[in-house]
Amino acid sequence: MTDARDRRHELVAAAATDRLDATEQRELDALAAADPTVLTEVAELREVMARLVSVDEWHRATPPADLEERILSATDELADRRRARIWRPALLGVAATALVVAGGLVGAAIGGSDDVTTAVPVGPPGELGAVEDVTVVNVAPGVDLEAAVVAHTWGTEAIIDIGGLPVGEEFEIVVLDAAGSRIEAGGFLGADGVVHCRMNAAVLREDATALQVERADGSVVGWGELPPVAG
Repeated sequence: MTDARDRRHELVAAAATDRLDATEQRELDALAAADPTVLTEVAELREVMARLVSVDEWHRATPPADLEERILSATDELADRRRARIWRPALLGVAATALVVAGGLVGAAIGGSDDVTTAVPVGPPGELGAVEDVTVVNVAPGVDLEAAVVAHTWGTEAIIDIGGLPVGEEFEIVVLDAAGSRIEAGGFLGADGVVHCRMNAAVLREDATALQVERADGSVVGWGELPPVAG
């Protein structure tokens, strides 16, 4: 699963920068025939890259001292550091990845364009790309769990920070739909400290009703209801 997902990302990145060779183009065409959302991802990545300044300007740029403050203010998260901790690394990672794909740049600083500060949307439940906090209940004793979800065109992304789990024990992140069906987003192992996971479930955000973390035997470690999507 991980290898296939990584290969998908490689093909999308290459297509967005028009660097596919003939073999890769055929591979992407076959992938798109089975899953048309691949072409949506290519278009979205091209849009993100179009917002960035040129590679040379980014390479010379120095991050402004107030960058973090501007990002937090732009997303109304200044008073909520926990959510900022969840999405801010992803925002910086997207920009850096786009630069690496475009020009082979190994290290890049973020700065220059105000458009970058609005790259992560904020909106009501179901807004594409917006991080939605999940209020988690029924958390197992000794476990510290924080969760969020993000709506995408291809499904629902589950984001969790969880600590206090037995080291090496298997756990699963599951999204539930209105019918009570379980859609698995992925598994992970308990470890010392806090485990941070970002995994995708093949269910649209408007159909998702809850998020939970389970042990291998199906017992629930923590559960949170998702707010309904309007319309």
